Amino acid sequence: MDHRTDSVSAARRERIVSASFALWGLAIAIALAPVWLRPAPPGQLPGLATKLGFDAHAPFRFVAGLMLLPALLPLLLRPLTRVLVRAHAWATNAVAASVLVTLWIATISQGIWWTLIPCAIAIALCAALGRRELAFTRTDFILLPVFLPVLLGIIDVAPNLSVDRAVLVAALLVFALRVGVALVPSPLPVACAFALAPLGLLLQTSFFARDQRYFGWHALALAAVTPFVLRVLQKDKRWWRRAIVLVVYPLALYCYANAMSQPTAEGKSRVNSFEDSHEMLPASEYARGERPYRDILPAHGLLQDGGLDYLIMKAADPTVGTRLRIRLFLGNLNCVALYFLALAITGSAEGALLSVMLCFMTGAYTMNVRLLPPLITLVLLASAVRRRRPRLFRAAGLGTVVCGVMSIDFGFYTFVTLAFALLRFRDRRAWRDAAIGVAIGVVPLVVGLAMYGILGDFIRATFVEVPAVSSAYTLTLFTPPTAMAANRAFPDVLAAVLDRESFHYFFWCAIVVFVGVALARRPSRRYEPLLVISIWTVLVAISYAERHHLYFSLIASLFAVFVVMRLLRRRNPLAFPAIAALIVLAGPTTHLGVLGWMRHARGPVEPNFIELREPPRARGAWWHLSDAQVVEATAKYIRLSLAPDETFFDFTNRGFLYHLFRRDCPVREYEVAFYETEAGQREVIRCIETNPRVRAVLLPGHVVGRHTVDGLTSAERAPLVWQYIQSHFHPDFEEGDVVFWRRN
Repeated sequence: MDHRTDSVSAARRERIVSASFALWGLAIAIALAPVWLRPAPPGQLPGLATKLGFDAHAPFRFVAGLMLLPALLPLLLRPLTRVLVRAHAWATNAVAASVLVTLWIATISQGIWWTLIPCAIAIALCAALGRRELAFTRTDFILLPVFLPVLLGIIDVAPNLSVDRAVLVAALLVFALRVGVALVPSPLPVACAFALAPLGLLLQTSFFARDQRYFGWHALALAAVTPFVLRVLQKDKRWWRRAIVLVVYPLALYCYANAMSQPTAEGKSRVNSFEDSHEMLPASEYARGERPYRDILPAHGLLQDGGLDYLIMKAADPTVGTRLRIRLFLGNLNCVALYFLALAITGSAEGALLSVMLCFMTGAYTMNVRLLPPLITLVLLASAVRRRRPRLFRAAGLGTVVCGVMSIDFGFYTFVTLAFALLRFRDRRAWRDAAIGVAIGVVPLVVGLAMYGILGDFIRATFVEVPAVSSAYTLTLFTPPTAMAANRAFPDVLAAVLDRESFHYFFWCAIVVFVGVALARRPSRRYEPLLVISIWTVLVAISYAERHHLYFSLIASLFAVFVVMRLLRRRNPLAFPAIAALIVLAGPTTHLGVLGWMRHARGPVEPNFIELREPPRARGAWWHLSDAQVVEATAKYIRLSLAPDETFFDFTNRGFLYHLFRRDCPVREYEVAFYETEAGQREVIRCIETNPRVRAVLLPGHVVGRHTVDGLTSAERAPLVWQYIQSHFHPDFEEGDVVFWRRN
């Protein structure tokens, strides 16, 4: 029986090695294309090849190579195949992986020597050491976060090396390191010896100065030296395994997200003057002593709209750059929360690592800080359900309150998910603990709002005023991505499943179906965490109904990796096609291309972004040229026409100007769409009319200004206010997109 099993295994390895050599032959044939593409020889007959200036025999030679090399190379390397068949499985797998990477390189750069030499080195290494047991386990997924700082380091120290070739060099170095460390005798598992190597990513983040994070050699040295040091000096494998799962993986993901981010590449964050106004203006008003909900309306949530930024202003400084930098630091914790959420769902640290990496590569990852409390709360819910620990519902209950304080809509989604999890948990202790957690959050919140005198304003604004104007923000019923729009009918539309823009829509539909199936079955401890997260995913689609936000896309990679892991554990033949599909979906070529582009950036990667030195609060960030011109024109008018205690009314949705110039916002609803109702417009008119310090009105310089909501002008959204402005103000200043009318 053992002999038969060995024979089957040997035959399988032989097929893998032969197929790998055939693919290598195909890669070599592709890489030979530039060799065949010679100038047209003298006397070549007239034709398209002659007109284009290349040898007419080149296509025939190219096709001949494609025909012959994949067939001949396995035959020529037959002796090497026999050696590799007798080797351990790691050698066979490494040969296959090296050939696939080489084929990828050949399709990008078509360099014959880069196709031959690195792959030959890897194959020779496998053949020479293949009879040694190098103890590869699933813990060796740590080589992925080891590969990342090595790749970035090579890009930094060899800026003229193309990214695809840097990938090849980095992969070869990491593989050689793994083999070398395994040859050092030690009771510490080989993978655990690499525990410190991924921390080279920390040296490549924005926490260090530009020259330091782009030095490169420090990360390479850390990756090359620390595995041998730990292998020799350390023995406690349990401690290092826990450190990898709980510290190294999440920290490496955080650092990689920071290192590849646009603010790190450009040196500063960009200002989104429209979206950032929702945060800058309320924070500025709080700093002036005004109260939330009563004096200024934080429509999204107390912390999201100004609360967090007010704390930043108090703790650090009020500049835009500082605010964006701290928000980036906090928002990037989303990847850590995603990692632990995936860990709670899959029960596998390696699966969690791959889930977050897939999220990065598909472009679904976002550093929006308003998602951090919901993700942390989902981690608590998934852990409570999976581990059957009612006490975790106490923290989850508190988390739902924090979600609501951060952003009202996510508080609703998370609270409903909590209620669903409690219904499925079927343990009265869970209800008690959840109620305690909610009370711990709600009671201080209500008492604080009441003591501050804004409890009634909070209730009215949150549950009456904001829902009343929600229809002003609604978009179209459904806007399909290009790939889905080309084939809308089922099943033709399934051809777009692996399109990165379309995948998340298919994912959400699949989740809805999964919820329907799971609800009809008895609770299962294995699938309950998945079902709880699915409920949240379904609910978040409400944000799509309003503003076409795809917040649920952040969770898609977790479910995809979970499905693949289940297929692998069951030895399902669909597992490998599913893995191939995820690789296609990830788009590694696109991701690495963007990574290299961003890593080589020194300043804004797009034109028309500048830094402002005046006013002081505008410092530390990149401003679009059009916004910078608005700031400069506004500064000119304020300097010439307004006294220090005078202000203006903004009718253009440019609330950030109040923050920059330290001027009082004279109305409670700072965005035009907030006061579209007749009562809202009349309240705005009353505020302007009764405030003598309002000396001017800021109007858009074009028919449709840049800061409209969905292309509707402010005059269309608030006609009563526009009529009042026309009656009580007159033109006074115009420069570019800035128009000021002065009070009569």
